[in-house]
Amino acid sequence: IMRRPQFILFIVLFYIGMAFVSAATLEKEEEGFKIRVSDDGGAFNLSYVSEKTNAPIDFFVSHNDYASTYFSVLVDDMVYQLRRGSVSSINLVEKDQCVGLVFKLKEKLNVGVNFTFVPEVSRKGQGAIKVEVELENISSKSLNVALKGVFDTILGENAGVHFATAPYPYVSTEESFTNMSQLEWVRSSNGDESVQFLFDGNGITRPKMVAVANKDVLIGDRWIPIIKSGRTFNSVFSYNNSALCALWNTITLAPATKGTVTFYITMTAIACLVGKMPLCLGLPTILTAIIF
Repeated sequence: IMRRPQFILFIVLFYIGMAFVSAATLEKEEEGFKIRVSDDGGAFNLSYVSEKTNAPIDFFVSHNDYASTYFSVLVDDMVYQLRRGSVSSINLVEKDQCVGLVFKLKEKLNVGVNFTFVPEVSRKGQGAIKVEVELENISSKSLNVALKGVFDTILGENAGVHFATAPYPYVSTEESFTNMSQLEWVRSSNGDESVQFLFDGNGITRPKMVAVANKDVLIGDRWIPIIKSGRTFNSVFSYNNSALCALWNTITLAPATKGTVTFYITMTAIACLVGKMPLCLGLPTILTAIIF
């Protein structure tokens, strides 16, 4: 039996060793926009390299290794956050214009989160990313599975107007939406850089609910957050800290079958004011417009 001093020394050396194990990362860049994924925790972020400063501008909060931007799955009433500690393994994938992460959830589910640039619609100062989440049942029984994405946006917090949507150009308090054909998209902008989530259109899997709130409301233990329309983006722990959450409908997966959730994120890095008339580009039929 290991004595107490030896045990303590073992633990210390173990964590020192773990600290020096570097995480693997993958990056893709298109027209100055960058996708970055890391198997250290299962983190991902989008950024733009500013021509003014030559420094990256993150579109999601980068504190604590992007811990407040992630996907979760609901499997037969059990919630699993797709981060290290909640899954069996995390692997990186790369091909062509795509980088992604594959999360293995015990012997139940494989979840592939893929980010792919849409180069045919990208040009200087504008870009588009296809986000495709593949849910694969690797168990021997049918599973009821739902997906949730939480994105801790940062751009709007510096502009006073946190979000804009198709019907509402100024959203600066807590709100939830269930009519995606009316909502269409949600944008966060600081006036120069913008990130926009497209939740309605050809080839897009409509969420059943989209909410904006203080990030602490959205990252809580509840699968469906409790939203109070008009409440500020403040909490006991953070001031003026807004985030976006999307939840998709539950699907039933038989053994060895897959389901897919698809949406798009578009970005600008030009002077672009919230409420400005949309700019529409020629796009493939799967995506009809990039709107800023």
